[in-house]
Amino acid sequence: MLDLSSSLFLIHIPKTGGSSIEVAHGFTPNTKVPNRTHVLLRHQNARELFSYLEKNRINQKITVFSIIRNAYDRIKSTYRHHLKSLDESGLGDQAQDYSFDQYVDTIRRFHESEGVSVHKERVFRDEWPKFPAANFRHIQTLNWWLEGLADECIFLNFESLERDYNSKISSQSGVKSIPRHNVTPKKYSSVSCEYGEETANIISDIFGDEIIRFNMEKRAKVGDALRGGISRRCRVAVNSLLRKGYAT
Repeated sequence: MLDLSSSLFLIHIPKTGGSSIEVAHGFTPNTKVPNRTHVLLRHQNARELFSYLEKNRINQKITVFSIIRNAYDRIKSTYRHHLKSLDESGLGDQAQDYSFDQYVDTIRRFHESEGVSVHKERVFRDEWPKFPAANFRHIQTLNWWLEGLADECIFLNFESLERDYNSKISSQSGVKSIPRHNVTPKKYSSVSCEYGEETANIISDIFGDEIIRFNMEKRAKVGDALRGGISRRCRVAVNSLLRKGYAT
């Protein structure tokens, strides 16, 4: 979460373009701003936002917004980012054969509590204890990020970020331009991440409610894997969410 002003907050879901918003507002990870804890609040979810507001006794009306990115594309981006992070931490050699299919399976195992553990927000597979297989926050669902806030949150689309920002947020923030920032280096952006039927179904099962709510299925570039639609288990889960009023 980034406190952009006393009443404007960004729930920064990883790999959705939030860094560009931060830079547009004059923040970088090393920016020193009195009475701001924006560095510590990056990538915080709605529950953590509520805790922050309570702790700091912020009672005035606030505006909260977040950026939505196609779940299939976002997971690809988190995988490439994870490879970059492993290299930067000196663990790239140990994970050099860690494939995208294995990464998606790590996501499945994390959400099903199967053969993984979490230490300092890094997910470890039991059979590979020497390097983290995923970042805890990078593989969470939209419901995890926005639980308790979904109806009050303004959504911007990653694919049309600057246009959406200008039409929905700019009048309050005073910021008119959103530069691209933190673009993945070509070494990692060129890494192949292709969905097969099994991996596509894993993503549709886990992220099914946001795929349905934001019409991501039609915009996903996953080839033949999704021509038959999302999995039956996903549809059952989404229908349950619809009945409860969590998805529209």
